[in-house]
Amino acid sequence: SMAVISTPAFTTVQHVQDVFHSSGWISGGVLSDDGSQNIDVTAGEGLIRATDSRTTQLLFNDWSKSLANAISDGTAKFIGVEYNVGSPQIVVKATNTWDFNTDFPLGSVVREGAVLHISQAEHAIGDHANFMIQRLYEVQKFARDNITGGLILGEDGANRYVTVSAGTIWERLNKFDISAIDTDPGGGADTFQTYKHVSGTFTLTTGVSVWPNTQYDDGTDLVTMDNNKYANLWFYLEPDGDLVMLYGTAQYNQSALAELEFPPSTIPLRISTHSFLAARLIFQKSASSAEEINSVFTTVFSPTLVSDHGNLAGLTDDDHTQYTLEDGTRAFSGNISHGGFNITSVGTLAGTLSTATQNSVTTMTALTTIGTLIAGAVPASLVTAGTFG
Repeated sequence: SMAVISTPAFTTVQHVQDVFHSSGWISGGVLSDDGSQNIDVTAGEGLIRATDSRTTQLLFNDWSKSLANAISDGTAKFIGVEYNVGSPQIVVKATNTWDFNTDFPLGSVVREGAVLHISQAEHAIGDHANFMIQRLYEVQKFARDNITGGLILGEDGANRYVTVSAGTIWERLNKFDISAIDTDPGGGADTFQTYKHVSGTFTLTTGVSVWPNTQYDDGTDLVTMDNNKYANLWFYLEPDGDLVMLYGTAQYNQSALAELEFPPSTIPLRISTHSFLAARLIFQKSASSAEEINSVFTTVFSPTLVSDHGNLAGLTDDDHTQYTLEDGTRAFSGNISHGGFNITSVGTLAGTLSTATQNSVTTMTALTTIGTLIAGAVPASLVTAGTFG
């Protein structure tokens, strides 16, 4: 029996088995095509429960082989093991439905004509802790603790100092606390490290406090950027708290183009072995602050096109000089045709018609009063009383 306090219902080694372990596959149960579009399943062993309950007694069991299970053309079948009133057996289902107590899957098969496509994917429970750790590591070697948060790269002022907020990272089942970083000498006085190519070989620089703003790495050496160009810097963190930077691999005419760059494909062994990408910093040559900083941990928003012209930026920038301005400050560069429409609600007509224009005017009748006519704008002989106010 197990050590207990008070009078719990679960007190034995069998109870530990029942509560902490699960129904599932241990060995055998191999699926194969018998050559006639049927599935054979070998004998095997596992654990199973008599009822669909997570605390019902968990039973070691074995099952016999099952041969010539017919698979109809154009169907998918799901193969597993069921309790079967105490005599576990192979079961073939039309749907992928299991309660994982009284039955569990071994795999699936799809028939296309004379071909059987078999997926051997058992609900394995043997050495499960080991396999879960393997999966964690192989699916995501490093993972940030999102409850703690942090590990966000930033800047300290406009002097190219680097900051990283404190956070926690997981590797397998190991938890690493990473302290905050601030490279401002008046702040944390921390430093980071950089790698650059020198004649094609990575070279480490330590004790760096400001991010570089004039070069990129072409894979052979550092290259000085052209004026007004943009480039990337890639920042990596290690479980021991070190911050490491790699240069971007090209320069770009726009920051939007720099955003499309992938992280460097060739990286130092140290980084590929036990570092993880934390952030990307985009800068314009010789700038004292970043154009933008992107963290791998924050949400990536998918952009959509603006559907309302009023939501665009720079509407008052006067970029379209082919259009008139409502305040009348841009002069016309050619004749104006109103296409037979009237000019209404006008305040004052200012200016004077040229002599040539005056001499060519012969009549101005049926004009609507349009405000105050500046003296001399139209020959007096053409003005009829009441025509202009």
